[in-house]
Amino acid sequence: MSIITFWSNGKEETAKTLSMAAISTYMAIEHNCRILVLSTNYNDSTLESCYWEEEQTNAKRNVVGLGSGIEELAKAIVSNKASPEIITNYTKIIFKNRLEVLPGLKSSNYQEYEKIRHVYKDILKTANSYYDLIFVDLNKGLDSQDTREILEMSDLIVVNLTQRLKIINAYMDLKQNEQIFNNGNNVLLLLRKI
Repeated sequence: MSIITFWSNGKEETAKTLSMAAISTYMAIEHNCRILVLSTNYNDSTLESCYWEEEQTNAKRNVVGLGSGIEELAKAIVSNKASPEIITNYTKIIFKNRLEVLPGLKSSNYQEYEKIRHVYKDILKTANSYYDLIFVDLNKGLDSQDTREILEMSDLIVVNLTQRLKIINAYMDLKQNEQIFNNGNNVLLLLRKI
């Protein structure tokens, strides 16, 4: 129904993942909504760490298992075998019928991430007809076409910035030059630099 994307442009840490996790968890507790939370960041398990302790890898346990949620779901999407209801099979449930997390890619191989990254927008389109809210922790910057497409399909973009004047001015320049940020669907989340 609605895609809420947390994004930042700078290289500085803006706590966008933690902010998104806190807001989505609050929404799940306070409102009767089906919420999906996912991260498109490369080699980053911050989102998962907000909800559970990191598990040992299969290599350490000498167990052969299935890939992470996003890897398996991407395979289903690419082969046209995914329906909106099936997405929940690849998530970890935090609050039953309220909050689910789609675990990110477990590999640190950038080529594997490149394959998955192109499927995120298809996952969002499929999930959008099943979940009431989808929270996306989008990778920083505007370098990739995939990032731009996810921002364009978002109903709300939460732009995470620090309170540094240089960062705010850079966003204001970006807002003037990029149509994505002129649709009236942007909210600024200003964080204090410690």
